Amino acid sequence: IVAVAVIVYSRFDVTEDEKRVGFHALSHALLVGVCGAFLTGDIFNLYVWFEVMLIASFGLLVIGGRRDQIDAAVKYVGLNLVATLAFLTGVG
Repeated sequence: IVAVAVIVYSRFDVTEDEKRVGFHALSHALLVGVCGAFLTGDIFNLYVWFEVMLIASFGLLVIGGRRDQIDAAVKYVGLNLVATLAFLTGVG
């Protein structure tokens, strides 16, 4: 339901340039990551699907290419590296 609402909202908010560079592909990759994380049967695949979600969400974050987006993306990646380390330490 949330994904349908986001796609409907994106029809009015996302520019043609953003659509051309992969907005829809990245949003679908994000949905694939979410579905995979919910359907996985083991902890390693959960980590893999979380990484798929992180890559897609990073791509969506920088798709405009503005300076504030790049700055936010660098902070986002740093925080996710710390979280990934904590997740892998907890699994280990």
